[in-house]
Amino acid sequence: MFNRSYHDQGEIQLEQADGTSWMGVYALSMMDMALEIALVDNSFEDAATKFFEHFILIAEALNEHFLWNEEDQFFYDVLCMRDAPPQPLKIQSIVGLTSLYAVATIRKEVFEKLPDFAKRFEWYKNTA
Repeated sequence: MFNRSYHDQGEIQLEQADGTSWMGVYALSMMDMALEIALVDNSFEDAATKFFEHFILIAEALNEHFLWNEEDQFFYDVLCMRDAPPQPLKIQSIVGLTSLYAVATIRKEVFEKLPDFAKRFEWYKNTA
């Protein structure tokens, strides 16, 4: 039996795919709110960019921590142990699907009215 809520600091660490995904959902939700406010108060444009950048970093973490399994085309929790390769916990559950919740749509008018956000968005798009 494995308790995902218990974290023993030291030899073993559990990288949780759904926890990372939920942080992506949070970052995009905050970005959406900041973009809506920025349309009437452009001082929020930097906040929108910050949350967009946070989302990018969170999405990269899903890959860097070996949570994605290319063969199965699925996200798994991964058990990381000292002096051993990461071990995916190959249990196909809702955990592997939560990354699909992190979705946002940015209307064309947002890019037209917020040129600094549009410029930074394009930079990320072109460097990925």
